[in-house]
Amino acid sequence: MEAPTVTKLSKRPAPVLDLPGDTLDELPQHRLIVGGTTALAVSGALLKAVELGDPSRIVAAVGLAVIFADFLTGVFHWGTDNYGSLSTPLVGEACAAFQGHHKAPWTITYRSTCNNVFKIAKIVSPLMALAILVAPPFLGLFLIVALFAQVCSQEFHRYSHFLPSELPKYARTLQNLRLAVSTAEHGRHHTVPYDGHYCIFNGMLNPLLDDSKFFRRLEAAVYRTTGIEPNCWNEGVKGQRIKNIALNL
Repeated sequence: MEAPTVTKLSKRPAPVLDLPGDTLDELPQHRLIVGGTTALAVSGALLKAVELGDPSRIVAAVGLAVIFADFLTGVFHWGTDNYGSLSTPLVGEACAAFQGHHKAPWTITYRSTCNNVFKIAKIVSPLMALAILVAPPFLGLFLIVALFAQVCSQEFHRYSHFLPSELPKYARTLQNLRLAVSTAEHGRHHTVPYDGHYCIFNGMLNPLLDDSKFFRRLEAAVYRTTGIEPNCWNEGVKGQRIKNIALNL
């Protein structure tokens, strides 16, 4: 699933790489991680579907997984945007990558698919393996689809940083069918204080989560429990307004 390379597109600033060891090259280990995760997801989903048997239950498991996947991308994106650092266990690279992304969002357009998604693939692959091994068929299929959708979401995220006219037809079709988050929808996230529109699979849940102040409630709960403020509260005057909203819910 390769979007066009940035050199073929409208002129963009040079990429910015802040993470230790980060590269725009697609390395063999990136392909191995992504290929292995994809094979695990496909084989695991097929196994659980065969075990489940009933087509209506298969459709239900996949449909619920797609909805939950969007929710999960929102929670993960919110968490990595606002908390943690490179030293955070397991998700440190993702925290640093998402937080750094705000400073140079165009950098993602220089990445290939495997270079772009391998960090997420590393996180979800052991969880998928666990679902294959121990989860009953319906739950297992649900979890495998929802977890692999997190890998796809990072690629959909990359697509959303291209202009629609720059994308290949299949990517534009995914966006037009609202199966992938659109450039317009994700663009709403990239405004200070980066406090909403966190879902990046297809973005279908963004209106519900933002209008209900779901993330403000989470931030207030975390702050009252740990004393830790989310990054979005510290984005100047607009961040202070978000903090006030959260603490007055």
